[in-house]
Amino acid sequence: MENRGAFMKNKKIIIGLCCGVVIIIGIFLVLIATRKPVEKHVRQADHSTKTKTPIAVDYSGIGNTSGNLQNGGDQAYVQGRGVVIDNRDDSGSQMLCFDDSTQKLQFYCNKRSCLHNGTDCITNQELSYMVCYGDVVFAVSGTDNSEIWKIQNNEINCIYRSKNHIGGLWGYRKYLYFMNDFGIYRISIDDPSKEEQVIDKPVSYEYVTFYKDKIYFCLEDLLLYQANLDGSDKKRFCDEKAASPQICGDYLYYRCMEYDKKGRFEVENTLKRISLTDHHVEKVLDEVYLFNIDEKNNKIYYQVILNDEDVSLRVLDIASNKSNEITKCAMGALYVCPESDWLVIQQYEGQLKEGQVGARPTHLYCVKKDGSGEKRLDYPKKVEG
Repeated sequence: MENRGAFMKNKKIIIGLCCGVVIIIGIFLVLIATRKPVEKHVRQADHSTKTKTPIAVDYSGIGNTSGNLQNGGDQAYVQGRGVVIDNRDDSGSQMLCFDDSTQKLQFYCNKRSCLHNGTDCITNQELSYMVCYGDVVFAVSGTDNSEIWKIQNNEINCIYRSKNHIGGLWGYRKYLYFMNDFGIYRISIDDPSKEEQVIDKPVSYEYVTFYKDKIYFCLEDLLLYQANLDGSDKKRFCDEKAASPQICGDYLYYRCMEYDKKGRFEVENTLKRISLTDHHVEKVLDEVYLFNIDEKNNKIYYQVILNDEDVSLRVLDIASNKSNEITKCAMGALYVCPESDWLVIQQYEGQLKEGQVGARPTHLYCVKKDGSGEKRLDYPKKVEG
């Protein structure tokens, strides 16, 4: 009887424990059933499998100012990045971006995983005559001057290879125009495999510009000509020898070129303009070394030589005909991006060492177009790896 009582007692304990376990399991199941699922956060940039919708690019415009391209096209404005710069100074050669919202320099390549040390990185390329549409850049390779590259999303593609050296590149109305020793050619941006000769004579320097349905250019005689965009109906536009033709409004601006006493060409420092309608010529400025027109804002940026090394960087408001000095800077190319309130310029830093030959060392600075906020720019540093 005692054993039977002990057994019944143990049985009750076991049954009680089982009931407790069942109740706990039941509560647990209820909680699972009523609990809201926790969303799993995945980094969209790294793990998304969705195809990104490409940004529509409008190729109908000019791609870069004529003044920038006549200076070598080492600066251009790229959507989302700011002013892209092919910087070649004492720090070396590298492609940089000037963020005009922060006034800081970054590498052109913005891949998170890139150390910017490889030869395939766009930061380490040399790009000349940059033509930009949105976030797309077309340029002539600085290492192989016979190739035209397309750069987008940190990737480089050669879209055209010439048998000859390419000496200039322009974008206009869905075409890329380029020059070599035999004249001016063009390729369609949509189908760059087919080239078409536009002008069948050598052109003087990069003295080419576009307006509406016309192309304006200087031949080797340094006279100014015009033609239709396909090269037809070519005729002389101005009897005066000219340099750096650029258009703003209804006028074509140019610097005068004349013979010196020995029969050689020399560039005068007089800036003139000729009407596109009645060909009337008038003087605009004296003592102009270089100029670059911001057609969007109706201003002319220009340099006046102060001595053998320094220039005064100035701006002329075309509407009011008033000019003022922005800053003094190193003598060299002049670049203006209408989309930015800033100019990226070169300033001298230090002197040549004893025995050295050439120009003094320079460094990139930025200054607002009204002359304020000038400061030295720090170059980004590469990660050793």
